[in-house]
Amino acid sequence: MRLRLFILLVLAAVIVGCRPRGVLSQHKMRSVIYDLHRADGILQQSGYTYGHDEELNAYYEAVLEKHGVTQAQFDSSLVWYTANPNRFQLIYPKVIQKLEEDVEKAKPADYQEPEE
Repeated sequence: MRLRLFILLVLAAVIVGCRPRGVLSQHKMRSVIYDLHRADGILQQSGYTYGHDEELNAYYEAVLEKHGVTQAQFDSSLVWYTANPNRFQLIYPKVIQKLEEDVEKAKPADYQEPEE
């Protein structure tokens, strides 16, 4: 009886801990979010912010297409990761680190940080 209960508990833990079918893997989600943030930065630098919805949507759709992800897949994955913050916390620090590395690479050699 105890063995059966133990097996059921382990099985329940595995099922609860797994992401549902159709939710993007952490690696895939990290790549998509990274590219979406890069697109946002490029668009903001180019002056595309509010009022340019068609242009913005075209960039976002291109990012999703690059990764072979539909809007519905991304949206449902984002909802799932938001509801599972312990999993989301494994994604965002790596996205931020990669974006910071990009910024460092883009700085001119003679760049100096402004004094506070």
